[in-house]
Amino acid sequence: MKSDLIELIDKHEIISFDIFDTLLLRPYLCPTDLFEHMERLFNIKGFKKARIEAENKARKQLNVKEEITIDDIYSLIEPTLNKFKIDEIELEKKLIIPNHEMVDIFDIAKSKKKKVIITSDMYLPKDVIEFLLSKNGIYGYDELYLSSDIGKQKIKSLFPYILEKEKIVPEKLLHIGDNEKSDYLKPVSLGCDAFLYHKISELFLLKNSKAEKFYKQNKNLEASIFLMSLALFNHNNSEISYEERFGYEYAGLAYLVFSNWI
Repeated sequence: MKSDLIELIDKHEIISFDIFDTLLLRPYLCPTDLFEHMERLFNIKGFKKARIEAENKARKQLNVKEEITIDDIYSLIEPTLNKFKIDEIELEKKLIIPNHEMVDIFDIAKSKKKKVIITSDMYLPKDVIEFLLSKNGIYGYDELYLSSDIGKQKIKSLFPYILEKEKIVPEKLLHIGDNEKSDYLKPVSLGCDAFLYHKISELFLLKNSKAEKFYKQNKNLEASIFLMSLALFNHNNSEISYEERFGYEYAGLAYLVFSNWI
């Protein structure tokens, strides 16, 4: 993958990176597990359901804008839960980690004197995203195009907006991201080049049928965090021996099952 990406980078003037599941990672298999984590941390029963419903409601009420903000979401949540907006942001800041594989590619693009931009669909504010990038060693990008800041989504008009702002023909832009529709098919349809980066969690479950079966039977926060940690371990340690991998993958699953049982 790395050599293919470097070859693509060499052919383009502007290199665009997605953020979540590309440059940055959450410690869960499913992003909404963050809300269940909050529900437990702050003892707020029903928060996950209420938070998801508020976001869905906010998206249905979109008018001129294509994207919502976290303020839009919390304006529609039960008033007693509104104060947890700050806690959600702080938990994101605390838990998000870099995807070293893609940060390396990001640094290579910069070293080649390419114009590097970051393009993301996200409801968090721009200053929070800038903090997350900086905290995780992602510096020196030329521009941050954020849907919550601009009011445009990748699947709709964000890429045309970027092409106009950058005053560049589509063929000179390469976008790298994990969502097939918004990170690959959309830019390609406009004449840009794109590289579909497969999610670490999805690749892990695809290659590990026992882990996939376990998750289907145990869709809870513990399993989500544990399996994501296994996915990251495998991703970052592809050279380890079968014996070591067996210990992490199978002994670990057995221990989690036993822990839940007792």
